Amino acid sequence: METLGQDLETMRRVPLAPEHVGASCAIGGAGKFYPAGTIVMAIGEPMNRLINVVDGEIAVADPYTGERMLPATPGQRMLSSTPGPAQFLGEIGFLGNAASIMQMRAAG
Repeated sequence: METLGQDLETMRRVPLAPEHVGASCAIGGAGKFYPAGTIVMAIGEPMNRLINVVDGEIAVADPYTGERMLPATPGQRMLSSTPGPAQFLGEIGFLGNAASIMQMRAAG
């Protein structure tokens, strides 16, 4: 696990195809809306769900200031820590029964 994601080029975030988004939403049931600024996952919280972003984006937030930790520009989203529409996060922690090591906040 400690070698996971050494180079973000090899771990590039690729949006899911529309049919995959639809299938995951059908399996996952009703979605949840998070207004901008809302904490989606706190540090230490059990990763008991896979987060599938349908609309908006989620940013890694500084646990002390609440501000975005890493910049995200539209052209760099695939390399950033800010998943947007048709992307997902938390899959490794979810599958490994881990606790969140980052604070994730709805950014839009």
